[in-house]
Amino acid sequence: MNLLLDKLVLLLCCLIPALQPVNMLSVVTMLTGLTLSALSSYLSSRTFTLVGGGAYLFLCLVRPEFCYFLPLVVYDMFSYLKLWQTPLLIVPLFFHFAAVEWTDMVIAAALTVISLLLQRRTTLLQKTRRDFYQLRDSSRELSLRMESKNRELMDKQDYEVRLATLNERNRIAREIHDNVGHMLSRSLLQVGALMAVESDQHKKEGLSSVRDTLSAAMDSIRNSVHDLHDESLDLHLQLTAITREFRFCPLRFDYDVTTPLDAGMIYAVVAIVREALSNIIRHSGATQAELLFREHPAFFQLIVKDNGRGSAALSSGGIGLHSMKERVDALHGHLSIKGSHGFQLFITLPKGGEPT
Repeated sequence: MNLLLDKLVLLLCCLIPALQPVNMLSVVTMLTGLTLSALSSYLSSRTFTLVGGGAYLFLCLVRPEFCYFLPLVVYDMFSYLKLWQTPLLIVPLFFHFAAVEWTDMVIAAALTVISLLLQRRTTLLQKTRRDFYQLRDSSRELSLRMESKNRELMDKQDYEVRLATLNERNRIAREIHDNVGHMLSRSLLQVGALMAVESDQHKKEGLSSVRDTLSAAMDSIRNSVHDLHDESLDLHLQLTAITREFRFCPLRFDYDVTTPLDAGMIYAVVAIVREALSNIIRHSGATQAELLFREHPAFFQLIVKDNGRGSAALSSGGIGLHSMKERVDALHGHLSIKGSHGFQLFITLPKGGEPT
């Protein structure tokens, strides 16, 4: 916009001396200068601007009428010339200083200087605007990166807290099972031994009551331990931990399951994923891998695939693949393996499938 305004101002100023009087030559000079100026702005070509401007300078040497529109033509040339080269552009004005009105040449020279100042100012404004837009875009990009980084840190923090909580639950369940459970079992054995050697029927009845109470406490402890242990199993966290430990090649992980899974299925999926990723490391030679676990209305779907040597992986992974099939069959699921275009493992597990 500034460039167009500058050229419009220069054109109006150049028209004042050029069209007095109006004749065919003045119209030709105006159209020539205007055409060169418009093409230079449209093409934005250094070669065209300098060659076209040089040709117009030659016309200025031949006919003084062309000097009137010299400020308009050289406006674009200033962008490609060094400051010490700019005085050469007004040399043609001195060739006709005595042949025409000297005031017209002075006006043309003054307009040329004004053209230089306008071009430098516009260039500076454009550079400032570009720097501003670049700074704005860089700031926006940095802000987006910071937001993404903050989200990653928050997700990692939530993951660490959740993992620590589940590990603590698992520890508590293990401590209760190893300590309190064993003490209750020993108490039950001691009460049973006392009942075996006791001959007093009244005392036997009291010991029987104590045994029943201890047995009920044992069942309650056992149920609580199982509940704590089951709650400490989180498949998403388990798979996330496995994928973070996988360093062989880039691994895309996608988990889309909301329905809680029973402990048997969690153990089976974790074991299958570990074996599949281990096969990728040992046999595939892959550069990309994917791990997908998704939920459908009636079943869960587990997909592990890579872009490595598919057939080689199939031929050398006998025991591991048989172990996977046994786990899937125990859950009444279906296992499909493909060796073309990399190793591909597709598993479907029905919902509610209990291990057999």
